Amino acid sequence: MSELAPLQQNDRATVMQYLPLVERVAKRVARRLPRSVALDDLVGAGSLGLIDAVKRFDPARAPSFSAYAELRIRGAILDHLRALDWLPRSMRASVKRGESDAAVLSIDDRRGPGCDGFAANQPSASTVLEQREQRDRLSAAIAALPERTRRVLGLYYVDELTLKEVGQVLGVTESRACQLHGEAVLRLRGALECGAAA
Repeated sequence: MSELAPLQQNDRATVMQYLPLVERVAKRVARRLPRSVALDDLVGAGSLGLIDAVKRFDPARAPSFSAYAELRIRGAILDHLRALDWLPRSMRASVKRGESDAAVLSIDDRRGPGCDGFAANQPSASTVLEQREQRDRLSAAIAALPERTRRVLGLYYVDELTLKEVGQVLGVTESRACQLHGEAVLRLRGALECGAAA
């Protein structure tokens, strides 16, 4: 509790009020982690994020404190996890891709050792080119979306917030956030289908 000392009395009350939010966010993040990561460590890091949110909150820039605090808490937890990880983020992503590739190889390559099974699982040059073109079309379609729609996609897919939480961040209802998400998906699907037909 030494971190609470520099806070004003009303700020301390706010921190105490939102501590259950820290635990909820920590539990949500912990579900996707190995059991070796202690929940208490995540709660501790999230508490520091909450304190930071209390100190930095500007009502003019964020619609609600709880949505802002949740983002800061989650960010502090993810920063803590990154600090513990000895691999850089780019290499961690590469390892994850390699794990999924290895899983595909181990499932598909039941004929025994040799290069035949591996070669059969390698994508052709045309497949790689098609995937690259599709990724470029998707990037262009996302860039063409309105800012608010791009923000919905970022909060939902990158920050992994629920539609209810997205609505809180944007200051709209959950159903409106769902509508914005649906519109974005339809626009992107249309852009990809038009690009594929061209």
